[in-house]
Parts: sequence; structure tokens; C-alpha cells
Amino acid sequence: MTNRPTQTHSAAPWGAVFSLFMALFYGISPVDLIPDLIPLLGFVDDAAIVPILLIFALFQYKRAQSKRVPAQSKVIVMPQRDA
Repeated sequence: MTNRPTQTHSAAPWGAVFSLFMALFYGISPVDLIPDLIPLLGFVDDAAIVPILLIFALFQYKRAQSKRVPAQSKVIVMPQRDA
């Protein structure tokens, strides 16, 4: 008999993956909410939106991790021997 779990949860949550992808895409994309040609404001939106998306992805990942229940988690209590 093998001790393999019945369900495996190796995939990352799609919401977190999507948020990470969007943060990377928005950071390198020439299309922004405020164009980078406008001095200072063009870079401020990048400096604000990318970290917000990364933090959102982190919260989604942590929420998904907290919802996962191990497939085989058993607590074995050994009886004490009388001396």
C-alpha cells in the first residue's frame, strides 16, 4: 500500500497567476493609464499599479493556501506505558 494522497494540489491559484501576469504586462507595456511621456505622472501610475497587483496576487495565493486541506493528515497518539 502506498501513502499517496488522493488529491494533489500542485497548481497555483489562477487568480494569483493572472494578477502576476497582469502586473508584469502592465509594467513592460507601453500602453498605460497615464502615458509615460507626461513628466512624473506617467511613472507614478506604473509605480502604484504594479505593486498593487503584486500585493493582490500575494493575498490571493495566501487565501488559496489557507483553504487547502492536506489529503492525509492524521494525528497518532501513542499510549503511555505504565512503569
